[in-house]
Amino acid sequence: MPLPSRAMQLPAATFNQVATVYGRSEVTHDFTTVLAANLRCRLSDSGGGRTAQERAELAAQRILIWDSAVEIPAHAQIQIAGQRWAPLAESFAAPSVIDDSALYRRCQVTRVES
Repeated sequence: MPLPSRAMQLPAATFNQVATVYGRSEVTHDFTTVLAANLRCRLSDSGGGRTAQERAELAAQRILIWDSAVEIPAHAQIQIAGQRWAPLAESFAAPSVIDDSALYRRCQVTRVES
């Protein structure tokens, strides 16, 4: 029986959104430098809270998953459908199959207030 490999892919419908990843400009230090455009991804709720306060806090947090071929730096902003999100550095992961090929990448993101 063959082992799963990089050829194992998630269904195309998994990545149902498109993002632009921005890094800091060396001149202005604002997040205006495009690092990746048209990145197929999925932004998912991170779960429900038990209290109104927990639900309000969780509303500003999501889980972002994207193709394993793309690396997003910890100090970036990701724009999806006009809303900017910032990754939490300690939350990056790349779930893999038996041969250590990453299936996708994921991280927690928080809403960037404009």
